[in-house]
Formats: sequence, C-alpha cells, structure tokens
Amino acid sequence: MEYNPTFGSWTSQIHSSPEQQKRIQTAQSAKTTPTSVNKETQTGCFPGSGLEVYQTTLDSCTCADFEYRGLPCKHIYRLAMECELFPGNIEQGINKNVLDQSQLTLEEAVEAIENLSEDDQRLIMGMLGDALYRNKTERIIPAEKAQSLLCCPLLEAQEPTASSLLRRYRKKELLQCLEAKKIAGYPKSATADVLRLWCEENIENPGDVFPKAYAFHFADVVQKVIRKVYTYLNRKFRWESIYTSSMEEIRYPHGAQPEEIVVIVTRGEDGKIKMVQNGDPSVYHFPEDKVTELLTLYGHNRCLHGYRLSPGESGEEKGDCYESTSGSG
Repeated sequence: MEYNPTFGSWTSQIHSSPEQQKRIQTAQSAKTTPTSVNKETQTGCFPGSGLEVYQTTLDSCTCADFEYRGLPCKHIYRLAMECELFPGNIEQGINKNVLDQSQLTLEEAVEAIENLSEDDQRLIMGMLGDALYRNKTERIIPAEKAQSLLCCPLLEAQEPTASSLLRRYRKKELLQCLEAKKIAGYPKSATADVLRLWCEENIENPGDVFPKAYAFHFADVVQKVIRKVYTYLNRKFRWESIYTSSMEEIRYPHGAQPEEIVVIVTRGEDGKIKMVQNGDPSVYHFPEDKVTELLTLYGHNRCLHGYRLSPGESGEEKGDCYESTSGSG
C-alpha cells in the first residue's frame, strides 16, 4: 500500500517537527478513535471535550489545537491514517472524550460498592490494591462466587485464557479434575507447571474440564475515581498499628489522624496570661473530604465522633467511638 506524505495541502517537511511527531503518535491511540469517517469525502467526526463534535477534513479541524496553531492536529492525522493516506498503526477503541463523559462519579461508584456483600467489597479492595500498586489487572474468580460481581458497574468480565484458568489450581486439584472427567494420558508425576502446560496443549477447551470461572478487571468508566474508591474501602475496613514504649499494640482505622494539640494564649483583664489547651492526640479522626462524607452517609465512619484506643487494646475488639469534647471532629 502506498502512502502520500503530502496529504491535503501539507508538505512532508511539516510532519517531521517534534511537536507534529507528538500529534502523529497520539493520533494512533485508541483514545483518538473517530465517531465516523467518510473515506469518499475524506472527512470525519471526533468527539469533543464537551457536547460539540469536531468536524475534520484533511486540511482543517474545528478543534482548539488546529484553530490556534493552523497545523495538522491529531484528528487530521487520524483521519489521514483512516483514509490510508498517511502511515500509522492505528488502534480502535473508545475515544478519550467519550470515556471522560461516561466516567462514574465517586458517589455512583460507592453506591455500587455498597450494593455488594462485605466479602465482595473486601475482594474488590484487594483487586484495587493489585491494580494500583502491583500491576495485576486481572483476577480469576470461580463462577459460583462471581454472580453478584457480574452486575457491578465497576467491573468487566470475560472468559479467562487457558493459562490464566489453569494457574488457579494446585497440582492436586488439577489431577482431581482430570480424573473426574476421565482424561487420559496426562503425566501424573509431573510438576504442577508441567501438568498445566500439558493441559494447555492437549485439552481443546479447559473450561469444559475445570470449573467455570471469570476473568475480572476494572472497567474504563471507573478510571477517574479508582484511587478514591480504594481509599473508601481502606478507611472502612483496614487497621493501622502503633506501639507503645513497652511494645503494646494500639490499633486505629486506616487513614485516621490524631487530633492536633492547639494552645490558645490570652491575657485577662487582670493582666494575667492564660493558656488553654485543646485537642487529644489519643483520639483519631478521618480527613474532612468527600470520602469521609460518603462513609458517614452509609454509616461506616468509624471516626465520626473520634476514635480512642488505649494501649494493649485491639481496634476491632475493644476500640470505642466517643464524642470528643476536647477538639474538632
């Protein structure tokens, strides 16, 4: 296939500058996928950042970048690639602006979380930690435990690959499934890894032999609030520990902070200086933010009136909430 680097009214020299190379690179991304392309008229439409739609030709675009610079924008380059007039390894997917407009709010995400069981919420908390900090974006979950998660808008599910499915099982479980389905020829004395490889190479559809499962990952619509959802669940369920000088453990809700000590100095009418101390560092509070507001709304704000712990007490068993009179909260 031949490409014309001088598509439209642009000369080939224009495309070589670093600024244009950035736009050429961005044009190939799935996030620049057009709404429609007419190859006959060589025109296209792209979702805008608001309600408007960018009208694009090979020579012009209604986006702010083109109107400001007067040089090919990412939409013009993408249109040229779609019309096979400019080289590019284009990806198809959801346009960034469409994705931004379809994002769940934190309120919607938390509502969806609260419609799940506590076990499912804790499972999602673990998945969030894996996705955010361990680069693990997929979790294989048995079908019998996945029914409620299939309806959760934060998650998307698909059939797992054979290797992903088989990694769930230890050698003993693999052998039990193979024996139950009367599969012959497998190496009984092999290691678990070798046995998994044999299953991949010799069983046409492992899903027919091993229990059904789903591969879950987080949906694109939760990208903007994923960290705050993780914060919500951590404040709801997790504990932190500090230790006294005698190594007695004190536990408090994750994300909570101790009250600050504030000393107010005043001079009375008699000329004497008075000092008033407010605050109690043994009382913990959550930050005053949207996450805490939602915890309060759903009745899970463990620091609503301050959270006090004494040395030697475990947060889950003996911690108590009380209404603080010595500071804010």
